[in-house]
Amino acid sequence: MAPSNLSARSTAGKQQRYAERDRQIRDAARRLLVERGLHGFSMEDVADAIAYSKGTVYQHYESKEDALVASCAESGTRLAALFERAAALPGTSRERMIAIVEAYCLFVERHPVPFRVIPLVHSPTVFEKASPARILSVEAAHERVRGACAAVVEWAVARGDLVPGPGIDARTIPFALWAMMLGSFLLTELHSSDKIFGVDDPAAAIRTQWAVYLDGLGWRPPRGEFDEDAAARRIRSLLEAPTDAPPTS
Repeated sequence: MAPSNLSARSTAGKQQRYAERDRQIRDAARRLLVERGLHGFSMEDVADAIAYSKGTVYQHYESKEDALVASCAESGTRLAALFERAAALPGTSRERMIAIVEAYCLFVERHPVPFRVIPLVHSPTVFEKASPARILSVEAAHERVRGACAAVVEWAVARGDLVPGPGIDARTIPFALWAMMLGSFLLTELHSSDKIFGVDDPAAAIRTQWAVYLDGLGWRPPRGEFDEDAAARRIRSLLEAPTDAPPTS
């Protein structure tokens, strides 16, 4: 084998090992945050959790906060990819808004620990100790999430499916959706052993209340003019399919 090929394979192997260590550090920091709280662990604890030296951990991240913000950026990027996929699914603009909700519910189901960590990390105490590059990564993921929601709203307005009434700024609709989804699941996390206001299925409650909100905006077609449950099932199957799988009708 030529020396250049050996060198390339060696470099690729080093990069893979570095990326794997990086992932292990993020996962350990995230897990320790959930188990002990922000002030209950140190970088040394992170190193012990994955059997690396503290020096090795510091080669990747300058602080536990830096690692936590990096894990948040990773989660945000994953969520953004789901949202962008949802926003591009075949169907009406209303079905694409259903897809956004289904994408968020799917993210929470598949990644419960990252979901729990996101609101814990978003605080000045954490961000002020993270590197600027990490913070920019989080902000970029947030913008992708917002952009996916906004794209569906803009498409609905352009098609005439949504005509914002007096005093309604279409740009506030993604904010309302985000507040409803995040708030509902956070309430569930805070009261995991009890029903919240008698609600034992927050995902179903979000779907219903979001549909009521869209009806109130006059977003067409209204609930009574299409089979919303069937649309949600179709959308869910598309979102759960591998990304390289062709869409099904």
